[in-house]
Amino acid sequence: MKKTIAWILMILTVLSLFAGCEKQEPAPALEAIPAPAQTAEPEPEPKEEPSPEPVEIDCETVDVVPSEWETAQAPALNEETVAIFRKAFGFMLGASYEPLLYLGKQVITGTVHTYLARSKIIYPGERETFTLIFLYEERDGEVRIMDICRSAVPTGMDDPADGFEPAEDPVLTEPLIAGFNEAVAPLLGVVYSPVALCGTKIDSGLSFMIIAESTPVVPGAETGYSFIRLDMNTQGKFTLGSVMDFNAEPELPEEPEPEETPEPTPTPKPTKTPTPKPTKTPKPTKTPKPTATPKPTATPEPTAAPTDAPTKAPDPTPLPTEEAPGAWKKPKSPAIGSSLKKLFQKISDSTIGVKYTPVAYIGSQQVNGTNHAFLCETSIAAPDSQDLYAIVLLYEDRSKNVTITDVIMSGVRTYTDQPMGGWKRVDDPTVPKDLSSLLKNALKSRLGASYSPVALLSTQSGAGTNYCIFCESGSVTADPRAGYAFVYLFVDESGNARIGDIVGFDGN
Repeated sequence: MKKTIAWILMILTVLSLFAGCEKQEPAPALEAIPAPAQTAEPEPEPKEEPSPEPVEIDCETVDVVPSEWETAQAPALNEETVAIFRKAFGFMLGASYEPLLYLGKQVITGTVHTYLARSKIIYPGERETFTLIFLYEERDGEVRIMDICRSAVPTGMDDPADGFEPAEDPVLTEPLIAGFNEAVAPLLGVVYSPVALCGTKIDSGLSFMIIAESTPVVPGAETGYSFIRLDMNTQGKFTLGSVMDFNAEPELPEEPEPEETPEPTPTPKPTKTPTPKPTKTPKPTKTPKPTATPKPTATPEPTAAPTDAPTKAPDPTPLPTEEAPGAWKKPKSPAIGSSLKKLFQKISDSTIGVKYTPVAYIGSQQVNGTNHAFLCETSIAAPDSQDLYAIVLLYEDRSKNVTITDVIMSGVRTYTDQPMGGWKRVDDPTVPKDLSSLLKNALKSRLGASYSPVALLSTQSGAGTNYCIFCESGSVTADPRAGYAFVYLFVDESGNARIGDIVGFDGN
């Protein structure tokens, strides 16, 4: 039994082994076929923005609309305009060019600059003339000469005999513009608009050289330039000295211009936009005579002899006479010393609205007290007022109280209140002997009148010196009349003297 069970177990074991072999028999091995490699899609790389490259400007392709001509608002040269000029004329031989004014510009692809200059050809006998200089400034800063147009108008700055000097400030003042407009008003057919002051000249008067835009009064007329000479006398009256058209003619042949540079407009002078003529400035009116200072009733008037009763006032133009009791006496010197200054300062509180500056002491008169006569510069606190000379009469009583008894206004300007003209008040009004001799010799040709110097008031320096001398005047007639006059004496650098002008106390 045990054997049978053992055989059955063995047979079952064998059968289970066969069954297990069938189940575990591997399938025929297949050669591994490599799977196709998956191509990875490249990640998008960040796009690199190209760095901006400098854009080169090609003058042939850039469309530039030329601007209108622009007249310079400030004609005075500055560092920038001088530097542009020097770039073009650094190596100029055979001629000298000195810029005076910057007149304007016009923008095309570059910039056209226009200067007024002094030019002189290095050749014996050549005069210095006014010249227009046209310069072309490229976008890269290079500067070259476009044209040089010399005029036939001499500057007068190279000849001591002419005596013109370049203007320190070319800007025209309102009085000068007003004088210009008044002087050119009678000229018909052409409109003149002042641009700038080129130069000044001091002789027996004062002269101004002014460059102006000139436009003929005809349809389609082009604007050019002219030079106007104004003369001003010692009383501020302007007269027209001369009008000189520019008449520009090219001095040098035009240089060939590069093809890429567009041709500027025919003549870069202001055409469509001329400088507007300034509105006429009213000429300063004559300074009004100050109202007479009320004479104090308690103050005695000057008399012919010292008395206690007030009598007739002295002659309006008190001239020293023979030394008799009560007569006007000439001082030994017209200088105003410290005691006279203190005396004059006592009336400062009573002159509100008017300032009197004593410049010469011209006489005294003994009455119950003392009358004093001063020549003063008179300034009135009013718009457009002008300083005039006046005789101020003071009365000093025995108690040293001082009052104004009269102010006798002249019609003669002092010109020390304006920088224009250069008149300067002298420190010492005493007339030097040599100047007195020059005055006497210069007056020999003046017949019918006599002039005796009293005080030197002011001087003006230029190509020589002008002197304003306050003088006693008298007519050489059967019935002589005495008074005062202002004599203007001009002494050149060689010491030659001549009379520039003689103006009576009333301004005539």
